[in-house]
Amino acid sequence: MALLNQLFTATFNGVPFLVDTSTMHYGRKTQTFEYPNKQYRFVEDLGENLRTFDVDAIITGNDDYLVLREVFILALQKKGIGVLTHPLYGLVLVTVKTYTVTENLTSLGECVFSITFEEARQNLFPVFGDAGGSFVDSIINEIAPYLTAFFVTKFALSFKHNIADASSKSQKLNSSLQPTRAVATEDNALNDFTSKSADFEVNRYVSLQDSASFSASIVDLLDAYNNLGLSAEDSYALNSTAYYFGADDIIIKDTTAERSQRILNRKILNCYVNTVLLMTLYSNALQITYLDDLQIMEKEVDLETKYQYLMNNNVLDIDILRQLEKLRNTVKRFFSQLKVNVSKVITVNVPVTPLSVLLYRYYADFENEDEVIALNDLNNVTQISGDIKILTEATQ
Repeated sequence: MALLNQLFTATFNGVPFLVDTSTMHYGRKTQTFEYPNKQYRFVEDLGENLRTFDVDAIITGNDDYLVLREVFILALQKKGIGVLTHPLYGLVLVTVKTYTVTENLTSLGECVFSITFEEARQNLFPVFGDAGGSFVDSIINEIAPYLTAFFVTKFALSFKHNIADASSKSQKLNSSLQPTRAVATEDNALNDFTSKSADFEVNRYVSLQDSASFSASIVDLLDAYNNLGLSAEDSYALNSTAYYFGADDIIIKDTTAERSQRILNRKILNCYVNTVLLMTLYSNALQITYLDDLQIMEKEVDLETKYQYLMNNNVLDIDILRQLEKLRNTVKRFFSQLKVNVSKVITVNVPVTPLSVLLYRYYADFENEDEVIALNDLNNVTQISGDIKILTEATQ
């Protein structure tokens, strides 16, 4: 009891221990630059650092000492971020960097853990960077078999008139994917799409007899269509044009079993096509190079609008909806992370002045000229005035 009265109590991940000594390290992140044969040093400030705690933790007990020690070790070994309740600093999110255990073998019943806790933040983002596309694609690959199973089990053609209606719908899908303008693309991609499109048209009646074959032919056609883009931005634009498939369907009154099946089939086909397109759009979006936060926000809004449209017109199973929600949130977190590091756009009011003067005033060079022209859709750069959007990157 005397020991308990002298020491402070703390916990880690809910496991209590006694604190003998605690040292807290704090400061800023820096990068030092030094040069040969020069009495000069430049220290770049990289921002505030998080705290590090060196703690001497004591576990003590009688008959239950070995159990208490092992429970504490398990808490320290647990992967990820834990909660340290510090007697002086309160609740702190930390990870365990290292720890050592010291025991006096002549008097078992007490041990000292020398632990280094590093303050941490919950990881709001998956590991993206260059792996961002593959991360999202792995989620899409998880959804694909569920989506195929949904289509195969739900899409049915028990009535002759419904076969004709499904054929008309598939023909409409194929025609909607034909580029309405000249698209810059590789010859191989164009030839592949032309071939897939022709096969889809010729074999549509045969494919309709087997929903599995029909769903596979739809995916092949949409994949070839996506590949027409020379860049991720081009592919995104193409898929956006094809999205909202079925939005112009003529309303049918649900008066017979035949019509009920036709209505359901249309909803299933529309939902299937738009879901495949939306997943492809998410994948495209992560491969685009964004120059500023406005471009990111525009893409965020567009994707969210498309997602909400699908949710308002879906007949999907709950398992697919959950996975789509996971995909949506993953992409949203990617954009949140990206906005931290991308240039910000602000608006400044300028008197009549040449663009070159404005650029030199804010950047001391002319490297951002093309971006500023594009941001403001400028035609005459010799005289600009009023509210002008600029990038804040060089002014921070």
